[in-house]
Amino acid sequence: MARGGATPNDGLVGSRIRQLRHARGLTQRDLADALGITFQQIQKYERGTNRVAATSLPAMAGRLGCSVAYLLGAAEGGDQVPPPASAIEADAVEMLDVYARIRSAEGRRALVLLARALSDAPRDVDGGEV
Repeated sequence: MARGGATPNDGLVGSRIRQLRHARGLTQRDLADALGITFQQIQKYERGTNRVAATSLPAMAGRLGCSVAYLLGAAEGGDQVPPPASAIEADAVEMLDVYARIRSAEGRRALVLLARALSDAPRDVDGGEV
């Protein structure tokens, strides 16, 4: 591949970044601040005019609550592009974000117990999921 210049895949990566950023309710500035870059750089990533460096992909994926493979358009263990995030996936991403913001261990545990109770997940004798 020739040096410089964005590729069509850079645009696909950018659209996934934008999609997940919106699903998490983040502004470009929020994401940029979390990654230590400018919001203009996020704009360039999302438009596909700049390529996200391989060294930046793990931090980007971590902040967006997805895998690097998802950002790159590869399903885990394959080359298929994952389907767009569903409403359930967006809610799951939001739930992870809320969980991460709870400061107390007791509060995080209470959220897990509430989610488990609402899910009707089967439990073993000790209360853990089967």
